[in-house]
Amino acid sequence: IHLMGGAGFWQAADRNARPLTFVGRLRSDATLEQASAQAKAVARRLAAEYPATHAGSSAVVLPLWKSHFGAQGIFLSPLAALTCVSILLLLVACANVANLLLARSLSRQAEYGLLLAMGAGPLRLFVQMFTEGLLLAIAATGVGLLLAMWMGDTMLWLIPPTDWPLSSFTHVEINARMILLSFVLCFVVAVVSAIGPVLHVFRRDLAGSLRDSGRTSTSSRAARLTRRWLVIGEVALSCVAIIGAGLFVRSFRESSQAKLGFDPGGVTVARLYLSSAGYSAEEERRFDRTLALKLREAPGVESASYAIELPLVGGGTETTEVEGYTPRVGESMVIARNNVGPDYFRLLRIPQIAGVEFTERDDQRGRPVVIVNRAFAQRF
Repeated sequence: IHLMGGAGFWQAADRNARPLTFVGRLRSDATLEQASAQAKAVARRLAAEYPATHAGSSAVVLPLWKSHFGAQGIFLSPLAALTCVSILLLLVACANVANLLLARSLSRQAEYGLLLAMGAGPLRLFVQMFTEGLLLAIAATGVGLLLAMWMGDTMLWLIPPTDWPLSSFTHVEINARMILLSFVLCFVVAVVSAIGPVLHVFRRDLAGSLRDSGRTSTSSRAARLTRRWLVIGEVALSCVAIIGAGLFVRSFRESSQAKLGFDPGGVTVARLYLSSAGYSAEEERRFDRTLALKLREAPGVESASYAIELPLVGGGTETTEVEGYTPRVGESMVIARNNVGPDYFRLLRIPQIAGVEFTERDDQRGRPVVIVNRAFAQRF
């Protein structure tokens, strides 16, 4: 399939055109709410001035990372899911480290008791235990930042191959904000992991700790209960992560087996932006026909066609008037459409219920023809 079209200027001349995306930069003294209010005011003015094409339309201003178009629109949902999984794994790791630190503190009861007996205050003991946990967290943060630098381009694996320049959006560069956020998380993790051992030490009897220094001591009931709750928390969080992963795999399998209405197997796509290269509309149509004819004669090619857009990708819209049909109040007559060439339906194995497919004679000089889907036929 050859995709014709590109960044032409027909959108600016056709008020029915909708595939227009604007990017702007806010002034330093402007807010997003102010920009949205002004955009909605412009949309209302256009709707009043051109009711045939703009009735009921509005406008909204979004931050770039919330945009529905571009790389951020593709990666936002997968990254949100990965973030939730990462938080679960971080909580499991915190519980695991806290359990290990608690077990280690049990073997150091005599040491802590001796420090308290020699005049060390609770704050001094807390600082020591917190520093030990913080050193572990700093080491883990350093390893995590190195892994992030090494695996910075792996987000490209989340999407199918495309000619969009996504590498600049998906490459992870370690900047000052990421480092600051990582070390803030590092500090929080150190505090969370040290809370259990510190509380246990403060609850212990000082005389009992010193008395047990000369013989093997067993953990107290409070320590056993704390460790038990930590293990329960680890298991619960792990179960949530496993169930979530299972649901994700199930959803992926069902999505991969969904009936698309066409067969993408064995289809190769090339996207050519002819209008951006200075082709006129007539030159573009002539190029499309010539290329499709040559490709059909190439060895190993079963069929070839051309189109504005691919299925499930999007396309243009058209304000439609159906003879004998009176739209209801507020009913939108803007219908999605695509311009396709001969053999398009046969190439994608899209079944035709009735009628015939387009031919080379269906050009600008012939009578206007259209192929509609079942939903269009049932509605109108």
